[in-house]
Amino acid sequence: MSHFLEVRIMPQATLPLYTDDMTLINIHVGVQKRDGKVYYFTGCLPFYHHREDDRDSFKHIVCQMLSNGKVTRSEIARAFKIPPRSISRWKEAFTKEGEGCFFVKKNIACPHLHPRNSSKNNHSSFRRLRKV
Repeated sequence: MSHFLEVRIMPQATLPLYTDDMTLINIHVGVQKRDGKVYYFTGCLPFYHHREDDRDSFKHIVCQMLSNGKVTRSEIARAFKIPPRSISRWKEAFTKEGEGCFFVKKNIACPHLHPRNSSKNNHSSFRRLRKV
């Protein structure tokens, strides 16, 4: 009979410690506005922040959390009072165009020069301008 010391380690659960001024998206993710910034928490650890008026960063983190499975579309819609269809459009753009889709400068005066609407042939006039 062999004498091995058997050690059983119980996994330590991290308790979510949310303050009263925090909005819960679900039991795992919370949001808090503080000093003109919005902070996102999982458990008691912050994992992202952006300026309160930065809509592009907000859309980015929402899509990132949706992609990672941290939240659902209905949880985001309920927490931030946003129409679910808007969230679906953001997620669709995020999936098709990648993480930078919200940070591309939009040229309102010349929408045909916007990267989403351009093809190889549309940039020929733009290339001519650079050569001069």
